[in-house]
Amino acid sequence: MPAGPPAPAGRQPRVGAERNRRAIVEAAARCLHDRADVSMSAIARAADVSRVTLHTHFTGREALVAAALDHAAQAARQAFDDVSQVGRADEVLTALIRSSWMTLGRYRYLISATVRGQRERHGTGLDRVTRLIARGQAEGVFRTDLPTHWLSTVFSSIVDAAAREVEVGRLAVNDVPAILDSTLRAMFAPSGITG
Repeated sequence: MPAGPPAPAGRQPRVGAERNRRAIVEAAARCLHDRADVSMSAIARAADVSRVTLHTHFTGREALVAAALDHAAQAARQAFDDVSQVGRADEVLTALIRSSWMTLGRYRYLISATVRGQRERHGTGLDRVTRLIARGQAEGVFRTDLPTHWLSTVFSSIVDAAAREVEVGRLAVNDVPAILDSTLRAMFAPSGITG
């Protein structure tokens, strides 16, 4: 039997592969939102690809969850960038908390699927928060008696604690932005300034 015609030259196969990979990652994020233990087969069905195609791009569940976490982290970074240029640092902090938490809320089951993966990806977002805190200290709206990186660590710890409280059912996900805003503003305020 003669061989078929050669694959067409150019970028078309790569475009299709990239499209499939993006569809798989987006489907994984959606599916993991609903159920942390969703099967790879269910994710393939949601992405409208075969299991073979899914496994061509992701050799195992851990690699797929990592890619979906990266997708969620990019969405959170975009939320930060969307709010980080306007207003005083304390106002930006409030907008950041609200927009980031809405993003994280969509991915909370994904994040709970691998806490280690979340912590490994936390660095880039934390760098942005650290720069915002430094800006707030320079503006005089955040306390300067504690180091910038310590306040950044406080921010990270409080957000992680809120995520755990949501995960175990002690906080409602929709209540968290106001709680975080109130807590962090109080902790970051210069002496004698509240609200």
